[in-house]
Order: sequence, then C-alpha cells, then structure tokens
Amino acid sequence: SSDSACDSTFKIGDDEVELEEVLASVFFFAKKIADDSGEGKVINVRDLVVTMPSDATLRQRQAIAAASEIAGLRLLTLVHETSAFAVQRAVDFSVESGSIEYALYYNMGARKTEVTIVRLEARSAGMVKGKTAPVVSVVGSALDYRLGGHLMDLKIAEIMLKRFQDKFPKLADAVVKDPRALRKLLAQAQKSKAMLSSNKMAPFIVESLHADTDFQATIKREEFEEMCSDMFGILTEPIEKALAAANITIADIAHVEVIGGAWRVPKVQQLLSDYIEKGKGEKVHLGQHLNGEEAGALGAALVAANSSSSFRVKKIFFSDNTQHEYAVQISALSGEWEKNVTVLYPAGTALGSKKKLNFDSSEDFAVKLFENGILLTEYTVTGLKELLEGKWKDYNLTGAPKVSATVPLDGSGLIEFKNPTATVEESYWVNFTKEKPKKNATNATNATKDDNSTADSKTDEKADEKDEDKADEKADE
Repeated sequence: SSDSACDSTFKIGDDEVELEEVLASVFFFAKKIADDSGEGKVINVRDLVVTMPSDATLRQRQAIAAASEIAGLRLLTLVHETSAFAVQRAVDFSVESGSIEYALYYNMGARKTEVTIVRLEARSAGMVKGKTAPVVSVVGSALDYRLGGHLMDLKIAEIMLKRFQDKFPKLADAVVKDPRALRKLLAQAQKSKAMLSSNKMAPFIVESLHADTDFQATIKREEFEEMCSDMFGILTEPIEKALAAANITIADIAHVEVIGGAWRVPKVQQLLSDYIEKGKGEKVHLGQHLNGEEAGALGAALVAANSSSSFRVKKIFFSDNTQHEYAVQISALSGEWEKNVTVLYPAGTALGSKKKLNFDSSEDFAVKLFENGILLTEYTVTGLKELLEGKWKDYNLTGAPKVSATVPLDGSGLIEFKNPTATVEESYWVNFTKEKPKKNATNATNATKDDNSTADSKTDEKADEKDEDKADEKADE
C-alpha cells in the first residue's frame, strides 16, 4: 500500500474536481476528435502519448498516468517536450556514422522557456550492411518560468492599462474591476507584440474598452524592449544551466534550433546570436526547421511508435534522463529504527534504469521514497513478521531474512517500489551411514604386485630417458 501527498483540486461551481478528472476529460475530448477525423472510416483510438516539461515531478507524472486510465486510454509513454522536438528533427537530419555532434534546442513558449542539449550520433540498424539510424541522447535540460511570450503580453497590457487610467481618470478604478476589459487589453497586447516583430512601431487600439470608451495608443519597439528588460537580462541563464548539466561548453555546440512563438521577438534572436557567437568565436545560424504547433506531438508519437513492434517507422534510437534525485529509506513500522537514506538515482540518470534493494529485516517495514530530499510516498510491507512467528517459527535459521525488491525508473520518469521478496536460510543435520571397505584375503600377493609395478614403472622411465637421448643425438646429427 502507498500513501501520496500533494493532491490538487479544481472548483467548478459548487463542485470540487480532482486534477486527474480534469485531465481525463481533456484526453477523452481529444480521443473523440481523433475518432471523428476518419471521414467515414471507423477509428478507435486506444493509445496515448503525452509531452510534458522535463522538470515535471513524480506526482505530476502519476496524475497524467491516472487521467489516461480514467479516460479509457493506454498511456504508452511520457516524453519531455523539447526532447520530442529533437526526435522530430532527427527525421530529416542525422550526422555521419562515427561522428558525434551536440545540438541546442531553445524552446521559448508562452509561459516558460526550456533548453535541451542532445548528443547526435549514428549507429547501424537492421540487417542491411551500411544502413544507419540516428541516435538522439539528451544530455542536459533546464527550464525557466520567468521567460515566456505570455509574460511579455502581460507587461504590455499592464502599461496600456496605466495609460488608459491616466487618460480617463474617472474610469481608473472601475476598469480594473472589469474582467472583460482586462481580457481585451491582453488580446490586443498579443497582437501588438506580433506587429513589433516586423515593425518598429505598432498601434494599440481597443474599441469600447470600458463604459463604451474607446482606447487608442501606440507602442514603439524600444519601449517594448525596455518593458521586458528584466527578461532579456536572464535570457541565456537556462542555456548555461543546461550546458552545466551536460558537462560541455557553448563551443561544443554544432547546431542551434529555436522553437516556440516568443523566439520571433527580434531582441530575443539578437541576444541568442550574440551569446552563441561570443562563446564559439563564430556566427551560428539559428535553425527554424520545426513547427512549434505540431513538431512536438509528431516527435512524441515517433518515440512511442519506435518502442512498439506494431508500427513500421523510421528507426530512431532515443534516450532521456531525469532532472530529479530519487532516494529511499528503510524503517521499522514501530519507528524504533531506520536505515540511512540511499540515493538510487542521482539527477541526470538515464530513464529506463533499474535498481535493486537488498537488506536484512526480521520484521515488517516501511520504504520511504524521496524526490530531491522531499518525502513523496511511503510503502508499507507486511507479512514478514507473521511468517517468522508462524510458518518459519520452527526453522533453524542461519540469520535474519534477506529482503530484495526492485525500484525501476521507467522511460516515463515514473518510479515505484515493486516485488518485495524475503529469503531465509535454514541449517539442519543430515545423518547417513558410511560403509567400511571390505578386507582383502590376498593382501600379500597384491603387495608383491604393487612392488613389481613400481619396479616396472622405474624401468619404463629409464627406457624413456634412453629413447630421448637417442632422439637428441639424431637431432644433433
């Protein structure tokens, strides 16, 4: 049995809905859209693959797994979002056999920025000689929730709200309490930001913003960059963290790919180009080969298809790692004793790893699972004490039962305590009768024969020596 903390709920009207139920509704709706896309053909979607940030916690991953089960879908795997982009890129690009190159993916979305560094290789695949398949290995990732396109929109909307309040002081207090007006400001902020990507000045026009009052203003690119100066100042921090996790420098990067909507901001492109050029000593083109709206989903589907024998797709060898540290601690249910905390999976461990726990215990026990030093789950193992006091009571045991269990970290980043097994050794006496050798009536005769045999063997040895001497003489001749 296990007990997990950190439950999340949503309040919809007077009802409280669990996070898993909300996700299940989203998954079921997506399944319905997919089933209805057959254009007359019957489609019954049963499998699911989901992308998520690389720093997603175990609780978040478990919630997605539970939601897929509630929706009646089989979760094939969870894939880190930017890693999925890297896999999709490998469909059209691969390195030469025998070479190793590093690629940096800068994914700047609406509410976060994720940087992933992958090692690109090629290895033989299939039975055809010379045929190779790309190898995509994630070596470092980092996220920053202070960087994102939506956060830029909020800054523009905040400035424009203040301008409206200064222009119409009588409406200053009321407009802040009008949710519809605030949504209009945010929607126009997004449009104006997009216009500033190709123009140095953009209009900001909202009809009937509040109390039938129109609002018109303009915003310059310089003003926008000044608003977002705090974000631009930390733009490269996730790159440095990802490089540190990968244990390489920017000079080792051969390819750079930008993804997401926010990278289109000219200042973002300029700062990224300058940072990379300074580190490498030469200009590196910012690749724009991936469609941020669909490439992630396609890459994740490709990861799932490659792990199944039911699909025939281009072979891509893919591996990812965890950003979290997982440790366990064994303790008595009574609380009288506890063992030291054992780190099973340090941060950076490859997903799909498997570790085994081995320890001695003479009573029922608990296994505590920690994520980054924080207690997540406690597993209770019972039945050992009952066996020792019952079935094993009369056994002459050589020591305490030896307990073993597996703690796998699967490809989705899910970890659990599985298959605890107790083994005992029993010591006992076995009586048996050893037969005495029978006396031989011809001992004297045998002794004489033995003496003759000894003499014969000596004679044979001398004969062999003479033969060897003759052979040596002939060889010398």
